[in-house]
Amino acid sequence: MPGRNARHAPRNKGRAYPADPPTVDEIVAVMRQTPADRHGLRLRALIVGLWRGGLRIQEALALIDSDLDPRRGSILIRKGCHCR
Repeated sequence: MPGRNARHAPRNKGRAYPADPPTVDEIVAVMRQTPADRHGLRLRALIVGLWRGGLRIQEALALIDSDLDPRRGSILIRKGCHCR
């Protein structure tokens, strides 16, 4: 029923949940499941950018071609996430 707990604080209020990043083996397992076509390569690049670059999903999705420098193997993040 909507509004049933409107006057009560949630049970998890004030609790901190530690980060639980995936292990290297889990990342590799996910990357092995991607297909070998261009879409799979794009997905692998996204996974590597999120994992190794520490990007948030919104930062990774905001990337455009000119942000990538294949000669240097670098990515330019123009808009960072101002979370929290």
